[in-house]
Amino acid sequence: MSEAQAVKPRKRQTTKPSDHQAVKKGTTVYLSPDALERLIIHATKAGLDRSAYLEDLINKNCRRYVVHDRGGSSETAGTNTSVV
Repeated sequence: MSEAQAVKPRKRQTTKPSDHQAVKKGTTVYLSPDALERLIIHATKAGLDRSAYLEDLINKNCRRYVVHDRGGSSETAGTNTSVV
């Protein structure tokens, strides 16, 4: 076996997604034809796909309610909500 054949390429290290890069899930959103047209135009002008543009809109405009998981028992998990 020659030295070139014995060298194996290094495996890329995988990283866990951070809280802000959580695994995405699919959903269906029903929009009026006019709203869909505006979404497509704005997303195209912003250089994003519709999903990324819609996610950006949600992240910028839906900030009123915040859900905190303080690591309590599983019985009370998800019931702590506060208005900001």
